[in-house]
Amino acid sequence: MEKTISNKDTQLFLNILVHGFVQDNRTGEKVALLVGKWDEAMYYMLGDPTTKPKGYDPMTEVVLLWERNRSVTKTRYNLSPFAISLNELTLGLMEILPPTDLRLRPDQLNGVSKCREVKT
Repeated sequence: MEKTISNKDTQLFLNILVHGFVQDNRTGEKVALLVGKWDEAMYYMLGDPTTKPKGYDPMTEVVLLWERNRSVTKTRYNLSPFAISLNELTLGLMEILPPTDLRLRPDQLNGVSKCREVKT
């Protein structure tokens, strides 16, 4: 199977639409349609909607593949809980991190006054 995906820029970096097909390599037949917004949700539909009768709306048969998990609480920089957890320091992690790791900087650990000491 071959996948062809294209991005459609609708409003200068604001709403990027993704639209594409999954194509059978042997027959060249389009077997599925992929559509959505890269930062909101992706959907698929089996078959090629361009072969359907005039006036057919492919959005009536789409199936949700993925949808963004909208955070209930507002977080700094609108990071997801998963993204925030990637930067979390645990005791086991602190033991194996090199001293140059960004997460060990005093300003990252809310020690702004300690930053002044390190600089002078």
